[in-house]
Amino acid sequence: MSKVSISICLLFLLVLVLNFEDWLTDSPTQTTDKTEEAWRPNYQANKMQSTLYDKQGEIHHQVYAEHMEHYQLLGFTLFEQPQYTIFTTAQERPWHVSAVEGTLYDDNRLHLEDNVVLQSTDKEGFIQTMKTDFIEIDLNNNTLSSDQLVTISGKNFVVQGTGFTANLNKRTFELLNHAKSTFSPNLSH
Repeated sequence: MSKVSISICLLFLLVLVLNFEDWLTDSPTQTTDKTEEAWRPNYQANKMQSTLYDKQGEIHHQVYAEHMEHYQLLGFTLFEQPQYTIFTTAQERPWHVSAVEGTLYDDNRLHLEDNVVLQSTDKEGFIQTMKTDFIEIDLNNNTLSSDQLVTISGKNFVVQGTGFTANLNKRTFELLNHAKSTFSPNLSH
């Protein structure tokens, strides 16, 4: 064997001996902490505006928000100053709902909080506005519910109570605990 071959073999053995322990131990893999990652939004938007359509190509709802943050791992989207327009059918006028903040979950449940106002765009409708501090809206079937104080107003009346359920598609509203009603021909809402 030549001196060059022996030198190469010795060099190889030296490298092998020096790195043998490192090769036997598992090196820790870099893992992303899912908890940390979950609390970072996947994307954000300012002055966001979106229109969603149903399977027939009709507008289902529109949303505008001053600020939006989407959290994929947590399964929700946060909104600041959300304004939703909810369409029931092509023949019916839509409803507008606004709040200080909102949370949209992956199953299309929308929680709106603080100064929530639901307003009809049908000026001839019996109910014109509903005001409360919390509403849960199921955007799949356009149902609403709340367990908070609510003020419902229309032409010539104001009704106050705690909690309500509503179905915008069927145009039904139920006040769960009535507290006070005011009827007046000159009452403005």
